[in-house]
Amino acid sequence: MRRSAAYLRELLVILVIFGFAVLCYASVIPAYFLSDDFTLIGETIRRGMFYTWVSQSAGYLRPGTILSYVVDHQVWGLNPTGYHLTNILFHGLSAYALFLISRHYFRKLLSAEPTLVSCFVACVFVALPCHSESVSWIAGRTDVIAIALGLTATAFFLFLFEDRSPLWGLLSAVLLAAALFTKESVIILPLIWCGIVLQAWWLRKDYPPVASLITLLVSFILLGGYFFLRREIFGNFTGAQGAALHHLLSKLPITSADHLYRFIVHTFLPTLPFRLYTMSQQPLAFWATGFAAGIVASVFIVHRRWFRAVNWSFVILLGVCYLVSVLPVLTMELNLFESQGERVLYLPSTFACLLLVYFAATCIPQARYQSFALLILIFFESISLQWVNQRWITASQLSEQIASEVSKTDPASTLVLNVPDNYRGAYVFRNGLDEAATIFMRQETRVPYRVMVLHDVNSIDELFEVGSDSTSVVLALPENIRYHVREYGFLVEKGEWSIAVADSPGAHPEILSFLSFTTAAGKPMLRTIRWMGTKLKLSAQ
Repeated sequence: MRRSAAYLRELLVILVIFGFAVLCYASVIPAYFLSDDFTLIGETIRRGMFYTWVSQSAGYLRPGTILSYVVDHQVWGLNPTGYHLTNILFHGLSAYALFLISRHYFRKLLSAEPTLVSCFVACVFVALPCHSESVSWIAGRTDVIAIALGLTATAFFLFLFEDRSPLWGLLSAVLLAAALFTKESVIILPLIWCGIVLQAWWLRKDYPPVASLITLLVSFILLGGYFFLRREIFGNFTGAQGAALHHLLSKLPITSADHLYRFIVHTFLPTLPFRLYTMSQQPLAFWATGFAAGIVASVFIVHRRWFRAVNWSFVILLGVCYLVSVLPVLTMELNLFESQGERVLYLPSTFACLLLVYFAATCIPQARYQSFALLILIFFESISLQWVNQRWITASQLSEQIASEVSKTDPASTLVLNVPDNYRGAYVFRNGLDEAATIFMRQETRVPYRVMVLHDVNSIDELFEVGSDSTSVVLALPENIRYHVREYGFLVEKGEWSIAVADSPGAHPEILSFLSFTTAAGKPMLRTIRWMGTKLKLSAQ
């Protein structure tokens, strides 16, 4: 009877965590494909499942991710709903694995009900708005799947300290290998497992289980084999990313403090409203928030009762794990005003959530107050996540409509003047316009579509105006817009917020018209500039 009750409680926890994950991301389930989604799925369809297992140019070795696209395509075809459900499923698995890890520790460290507090950890993790890029963007699943497998492997590794069956060690090693071939970021897991063993020894003052030491040894052997395979494929351990990694690490001492602060803030706070951008550039205003947070933390630390209740070896373990997980990406520019790049926080956020809930459960004396505070936090994160997810929904609406309109043109005689690279960090067509306008619109491939200008979109009310005279096309961009130009042999003059495109007579006789993205709010979104002899004529498509 007692065992049946335990199984029912575990089933209830699973239903709560996975159900909450579906609830948090329900709004993006019908959202259309974006950017790399078109490229990865399209190339898999066109050239076969083994085509993109290895990317020589980027140094990627990710067959696990490609297999997920193959399975989704076999089941769902080109219906984005199924692909989003896969992301959400693995996000829920990450949260459940984090629940198992939390419960393992909270059984020993907390007087409160460990299952309930661990469930709060999982729900906070599910609702974090910094996960929108990883979960809402289909191509962001590399982090979600890899970390789901890695956290599950870590949970099984911890089971060795409760049930010393070698089976848990075998499962840990298998899942670690699967995670390594999904994304490179999980190479730090064996180091984290070392920290777990050392912390357990420090806490218990006895030797860890032999099975855990054997599993740890096997994990480093797997890691060595993985690096050997990368060297055989790419010629070195890091692939084409080696030079970039060396350049980034050379900047680490200069950028680490500011970037670490941004990483910590962005882990729990959603992307900020763009109207605050100017204010945030003031160093005094920016660092004031960190100073205020430091004062609050100091108040808790000097509270002797709370200070004595904290298990500092556990806190140090989580802090070190957070730092180790952000170290490879610490030199990245993480913008607090857009979603772009948030996926690098997916693994570090697991340790941050565990640490935050542990502090709350330790410093708040009564269980009902703990629950109330954590429910308020989860509610805040959930609402923030819905606000951030709206960007991905808007980006998907842009991509679907643009792909539909572009597919009606002849790529042999049309040059796409400009399309959105991203909408507030939610990718639109940084890549994938060819596949979107052909494979995904059921059109046969003819010749590639040429896109001259890729640019940001910060608001659906922004206008991208285009004009013409007898010899040139002028694209006027809103201020503070980043853009990238591909010239394709045309004469391009770049102004501060404008781009003029001209051509010598007869240089591109095959180009009969330009297709220009005008505004995210207007319909149609695209306008055609027809090139007739030496004269240009502007018309709405």
